[in-house]
Parts: sequence; C-alpha cells; structure tokens
Amino acid sequence: MTTPKPAARQPTVRGEASVHGAARTAAAPLSTMRKTVQEARAIVVARRETAAAREQQARARAVEAEERARVLEQRERERALLAQAPPPKVLNRADEVLVAKVSTARTDAALRCMLGQCDAADGTTPRIQCTTGCGRGVHAMCIGMSKSFASLGQLKCAMCRASHMAGGSAPTPLLVRSATKSMLWEVSVGKHSTAQGYAEYQRLENEWVSSVGGGAVALPRDSEESFVAFLIWLAAESGRARSFTTVWRAAAGVCARTREASMTKTARVKRMYNDLVSVLGELAIPCTQITRRILGLMLGLNTNPDGATLAKRCLRSAGGKLILVRSRVLLVFEVMGGLRVGEATGCIHGVKANDVSLLKSLSGVHAELGETAEVEIRDSKTGPGRHVNFVGTSKISKIPGAQYIRDLWKAYGLNTITVIDGGFKVERADYIVVRVSLLGMVAGEVARLQQELKKEETKPTCFGIASAARVSIKYITELTKSLDIAEQRRYVNVAGGAENSDEVLGARRWLIMRGFSRATALTPGPFLRATESGSGALTHMPMQVGSTYTHHCGAMKSAYAISAAMSEPDLELDLGGETVPKFANHSARRAADRIARETRARSEVSIMDIDVVFGWNEAQRRKDMQLHYQGLDRAQRVRRARVTMYM
Repeated sequence: MTTPKPAARQPTVRGEASVHGAARTAAAPLSTMRKTVQEARAIVVARRETAAAREQQARARAVEAEERARVLEQRERERALLAQAPPPKVLNRADEVLVAKVSTARTDAALRCMLGQCDAADGTTPRIQCTTGCGRGVHAMCIGMSKSFASLGQLKCAMCRASHMAGGSAPTPLLVRSATKSMLWEVSVGKHSTAQGYAEYQRLENEWVSSVGGGAVALPRDSEESFVAFLIWLAAESGRARSFTTVWRAAAGVCARTREASMTKTARVKRMYNDLVSVLGELAIPCTQITRRILGLMLGLNTNPDGATLAKRCLRSAGGKLILVRSRVLLVFEVMGGLRVGEATGCIHGVKANDVSLLKSLSGVHAELGETAEVEIRDSKTGPGRHVNFVGTSKISKIPGAQYIRDLWKAYGLNTITVIDGGFKVERADYIVVRVSLLGMVAGEVARLQQELKKEETKPTCFGIASAARVSIKYITELTKSLDIAEQRRYVNVAGGAENSDEVLGARRWLIMRGFSRATALTPGPFLRATESGSGALTHMPMQVGSTYTHHCGAMKSAYAISAAMSEPDLELDLGGETVPKFANHSARRAADRIARETRARSEVSIMDIDVVFGWNEAQRRKDMQLHYQGLDRAQRVRRARVTMYM
C-alpha cells in the first residue's frame, strides 16, 4: 500500500513576515553605517566650529588686551603731557596781551624766520629788512605782523639788538632770544587802527607825488615845501577834506617813527595847517543824536514789541533771535552805560561775559535805585579801564536793561553765579573759553589743527570741540589768510563753558593730547558773541564793531521815518541844519550824554560823574590817582547809576 505524499505546506502570513524581517535585518548594517557616518561628520563639524569659536575668542581676547594696553599707554601719555603742560589758569587781560606779543611760539617763529628756516624761505616772499643794513629781515606773515605796521618798514633785527647789548662781542643764545622779544614788541608799538592810519597817510603821500608828475619829487615828510603843497592838495583836490585832521595826526605819527625831525612840528607847516583847519571846520557834520521817542520805537517800548524797528531789522538775518538779544544789550550799553561800541565789542577791547553783573542792595545803601547793572571795562582805546553802572529800568523811557541782560544769558545758555559782596547781591555769568593762538604757528601746524578739527566734526570724541569745530575751521582759514589784522586778533576760541565744566577742561585736554599745548589758553569769554554767517549759529568768538552798523543804524533810520510821520513833532530832535538825519554808532551815546547833563540837577550827579561814566577826559583822570582809586568802591560806583536813570 502506497503511502500518500503529504501535501505541500502553504506559506502563512507569519512566514511572509519572517521573510521581510530577514530582509530588514540584512539592510540594518547599511543604515547604521550611514547614521554613524553622519554622526561622525557632525562631530567633526562641531569640533571644527568649536575650534573656530575658541580661535575667535582667543583673537578677541588678544584684541581686547591690545586695546587695554593701548588705552593704558594713551592714558600714560596723556598724564605725561598734562604733567608737562602748565596747570589750568584763566588768563587776565595783561596775560592775554603778553601771550599775543611775546609768546614762546611767536619768539621761536621769529628766530626761525631770521635764520631762513621758515615756511616762506623760498625767496618769493619779500622780507621786512633791518634798518641797520645788516641784510637780515623777517616775513610779516611769519611773525603775525599786520600789513599796516609792515608798511612802515621800521625793523631793527634781533641780532643787531643783541650785538649792541653784548658790547660788540658774540651774543649768547639767551640774549638773542631776549632781543627777539624786544623786536617783536617794538615793531608793532601802538594800536592797529593807528597803524592803519599810517598806511593810509603813506598811500596819500604817493598819490600826491603822482598828481604832480612823480619823478624825483621829495616826499612831504622829507621836505617843508612838499608838505605845504601836500596839505593844500589834501584840502582842496584829494576829496579827503573831511579827514584832514585825521590825516594830519597820522602824518605826525609816521614822521616820528621814520624821521629824526618831524615836518609837522615846523612853524611854517603848523601855521598852514591851522589856517586850513579854520577854513575846513565848517565841513564837519556831527552825527544826529537819537531821541527818547526814536529809542522807544527802536525797542518797541511805547508800542507792540513785535513792531520794534530793531527787532524787524535783526530778525531778517540768519540767527535773528540771537542777533536781537545782543543788539538790545549793546543799545542799552550805549544809552544807559555810556559805552563806546568799540569798548563793548571786538577782539581787543570787548566786554567780557564775567564782567557784567546785576546788583541788589542788601544793606539799604542805594536801595532806592532798585536793581542795577555794572559793567567793568578792563581797558579802552582812549585810556584806562573803568566801571559803568546804570539802573535796571530807566525812569522815563522804561528801558528794561536788566531784563535784556538776563535774556542774553538765557539765549546763550550761560550758567550764572551769585555772591554777596560789599552789601550787594551780585549775579554774573560764568563763561570761560578755550583759546588757540595762531601767532607763531607754522603752516604745517595750522593744517594739522584743521585736520584734527575735521575729524572731530565727523567722529566726535570731545563735545566741547566737536560742537564748534566747523566754525573754528572757518575762523582759522580767515585769520591765517588775512594780512592786515592786529596780532591780538590772531586767535580762535574753539570751545567754551563754565570755568570747571567738562566742555572747557575736556577741550583743553583734547588740544594738549594733540600737541597744541603751547598755543592753548583759558580766558574769559566775550559777552557779545558773533553768529556764523549763513547758518546764524552762535560762536565763541566776539562780535565785531563792523557787525553793528546794519542793524543799529538801519533801525534808527526806520524809527526816524515813523516818528517823522507822526502829527506831534519830536521836540528832542536836532538835525543840525540838515534836511535828513545822519545816524551813526555815536548817535545813541551822544544822546545819552546830552540827557545826562540836562537832568544832572534832578539826578544829583556831578560833571565828574558824567565824565567817568562816558569815558571823557580819560588822559586827565589817568594822572589823578585819587580819581583812579575812587572807582574801586562798589557803593560809590552804584551811586553813579543815577547818571543815566532819567533816560
């Protein structure tokens, strides 16, 4: 019997799963390998990134360490430079003049120029030759000498001076240096405006020589006949008859400087001059004095202040609000304080901010005057300095002088300090500027200073310097290119603020760190400050006299036109026989002097009080030491506020 074969066993689902599992098992090593490779690659990348990060961190630490070392080195260098520099000191007026005339930098520049080591030693720039004929000389531009003084040609070089002092033997270097200072001082003795008069006289001399044919004609300063003919030509043909006496004074100065004998002192020439003066005397036309009505219209005291002619004039210009506050104060200085415009403004004689005070009596002395103002004039072109006092608000026109001063403090952003002195509460501004003198600074140093200021303007590191950098660069360019400005004007105020402020001390440190220590000084800042042309931005430089004509004289003319159209006549107005007024900077001050004398009995002041306030007879006062010391008592000074109280 045949045993049947068992039927073929059919695969089950479980069997199929086993087959697929085996397949997966076979593929597992490949997947694992791939994963392992990926993980390995990730580990390598991570290690590389970690290494790069560590390297970057190391570089950063190195840079940081290098920066710390650089900062420490810079601080050490700064400490060394600051230690070498003189301690911060605010210069007084005498120090400013000394720095301008015989500073170390200017003396060095003069010595380099005499030795032919200056920037202008290429032979194309003419020198002012020594009058002894030694062949030495200096360039006017190298020593900061104005063209007006240079035109006189009166220079005795330092070597000739030193040789004379050494008695013929070889002078020592220190003696030569001392002689250089004597040369620098003597070559510009006198005021720059006087030197400009000298230059104008020499021009007129040459013009007269040309008018008579030129050639071998003797100059007036060398011939009595020529001088007589020159005077007649000056009076009758030159068109300068109104300046006759001014030219005569200049002629006397030129003769005294350039000749042993002055033609202006000969009897014949003096007789001719006096006779011509008597004939020409009627040609002089004094300026028209303003009146209380015109003053009120200028300041808007009797009308809407927005309608004031001074405000309308000022607000037309860029920076009009700043110009207005300073113009109001300047007008108050003239009519209430009796100041000349040249005493209140300018680089040489201008009033300093810290010298203007507001006073209140605490002891009852002169308390009836209320708040008063005091202005100290350190020096004047007409004589010694003086104090000027006036009431805070005038009695008749109600001129708010004290308020105008406070308005200026606020507009300029000045800090004020208050002290008790002599029974009075004294409030004044605290304003110091950082000054850089350009005298003795060679062209390369000037260019480097401008480059540093340009860097500071784009990437500020010192706020005090950066905020005025653009204006400082502009002033430096103008001052270095100008050939005929006084040596005392060759500076730029690059920063300003309170005496111990960050603006001032930081700016000084900034200049010292860049190698300008010798040219840097701290000085009291100007009270009436210039604005930048175009932008109208406030600067740290003083307002110039020439800036006053447009606004002040224009406002006077506009106020006169309004007054003339009124039905009631202005009884104080005197045109002096002319049909139209002739207003000038003296118009306000002359009017104040007239009113002070008219109201003298009412204000209970003396003629001497008026003369002191307005600066008359200063030469006589200088001789009388009693008058000099009388001006040092504050209570007596405050009493003089009565002089102009009835403006």
